[in-house]
Amino acid sequence: LKQINGYDPAGNVTYDGKNQYLYDAEGRICAVASIPVPGVTVMTGYIYGADGTRVAKGRISTWSCDPSTSGFTATNDYILGLSSEQVTELGTDPDSGGMEWQHTNVYAAGKLIATYDPDGLHFHLDDPLGTRRVQTDLAGAVEQTYASLPFGDCPDGDTLSCTGGATEHHFTGKERDAESGNDYFGARYYSSTMGRFMSPDWSAKQDPVPYARLDNPQTLNLYAYLRNNPLAGADADGHCPKWMQGVCDAAQKAFGTAAQLLNDGLQRAGYKAAASQLSGPGASAARKSLQASTYNKLSPVGQSITDAAKQSRVNQLAGKTADQLAESASRTNAGVNALGDASKTLGAVGVAAGVASVVVDTVQAPDGQKLNTAVTGTATLGGSLAGAEVGGMAGASVGGPWGALAGSLLGGYFGADTVKDVMTNGANALKTGNQDLDDALRE
Repeated sequence: LKQINGYDPAGNVTYDGKNQYLYDAEGRICAVASIPVPGVTVMTGYIYGADGTRVAKGRISTWSCDPSTSGFTATNDYILGLSSEQVTELGTDPDSGGMEWQHTNVYAAGKLIATYDPDGLHFHLDDPLGTRRVQTDLAGAVEQTYASLPFGDCPDGDTLSCTGGATEHHFTGKERDAESGNDYFGARYYSSTMGRFMSPDWSAKQDPVPYARLDNPQTLNLYAYLRNNPLAGADADGHCPKWMQGVCDAAQKAFGTAAQLLNDGLQRAGYKAAASQLSGPGASAARKSLQASTYNKLSPVGQSITDAAKQSRVNQLAGKTADQLAESASRTNAGVNALGDASKTLGAVGVAAGVASVVVDTVQAPDGQKLNTAVTGTATLGGSLAGAEVGGMAGASVGGPWGALAGSLLGGYFGADTVKDVMTNGANALKTGNQDLDDALRE
């Protein structure tokens, strides 16, 4: 195979300087091409079960993920436990070519503590991170010791110091593949020589940067092992350290929300830029259509924020309008009340002026017309006052302060003319009656 440095379009490592890798549609390593000795290339294929856990490995003759075309021949089969842990491994018998039992692992509280193999029972003593340090026999005698560096790589390249034994599980209890030197974590493969994963992290839910926290730049590295701090804990499955799962889930949710808000901000910016270009006839309708289209592109969080902002603006406008109406009504009432007070004052002055006018007119009238002038003037003044009172009451009942003012003016005008006419006619009738009486007495 031609060695190709770099990554595939999904960001998976295709060549690490020693081995070449092929990935399936799920982003899992399905084939490894290694060179155990110069000039000899060995290709190994991996098979995964329905839940994504590796169930077999074997030799392949064609560089392909499809076992039906790659010439896949199983060399190792795995019998898994309820938590997808490797319980028993079967391997190819060199003599018969068939599968035979290799070993069975013993777990307690999710931790690998012992292994049965053809040589008997072996116990494993691990460090606090779960990395194997000592293997003993049934009697407790030390059979082998192991050493590894913080990221799991072997000191000075001595592979025997951190591999071998009754089972291939070493660094933090994960299975180390002899053909590549990588550790199988379940979700991804880890390269101890590089101190990082072979594939970028992913999550079941779509997320731009899975299990990341924006306030910690180390979490933004999708290949990093335990935020580049391997002594802080152990990664449970290739996603997030088990002891930090709650933090990882919360961070994932927070980052997802932040990503949604970022998208919403870009959508709103796009709307403002497009809306600023609208002008002329039809601009209002086009702007409303653009608003609806932008709203539909927002995340549920963005739509909720938009709805709340709209309701807030409606409430603010309603409150402002109510305040303006109350202030206007207050000013109007104050003006009308002031006008009413002024009208009362003017009315008193007008009454006094009216009485004075009647007196002056009576004094200035010829001797034969003084009585008639006094009666007519008094009648006019009285009619005006009575009409204003009645008109003001009627106007107030219909139109409030303004109605009272209008009613007073109209009532005063029509009342004055009406009473004047009545009194004038009455005075003329009285004058005529007196003249007839004088004529009758003379006769």
